[in-house]
Amino acid sequence: MVACCESAERSDAVVVENFNAGIYPARCLDVLSRRRIREFHTVVVGNASTDGSMVGIGERYSSVSLLRAGANLSFAAGNKHGLKHAVGSEWITLFNVDAIMAPDWPEKLIGATRTFLEISFSVAACYLPIYPSCSTAPATCTT
Repeated sequence: MVACCESAERSDAVVVENFNAGIYPARCLDVLSRRRIREFHTVVVGNASTDGSMVGIGERYSSVSLLRAGANLSFAAGNKHGLKHAVGSEWITLFNVDAIMAPDWPEKLIGATRTFLEISFSVAACYLPIYPSCSTAPATCTT
């Protein structure tokens, strides 16, 4: 099931690599499916998981392109494999399978690139909700 970016008008793309990540792929894709405005195509790379984390992904998330690798390609090579199916997208996001972003993250990210035209690459700040002290900024987090 690979159908990324086949139309003449290219969309933005999100690549999610998974290897034995338990509940995280479904949780990640639930968050991605709740985006507010900006449309993007999601590519999930299944790195030969054996924990059942890829079961039902294609059926539950029918708009996702699901790439099943025959072996664990590793995080970097798995993302590279996914990038091949997002070629031609204006913006491509490599999304960690255990990441949860705010629903408006695509609009904020793309909005910043429209304001600051020199931007060609960005990195998101990560907050760890499992630590209550991380509600403001990563630098203030304590474990």
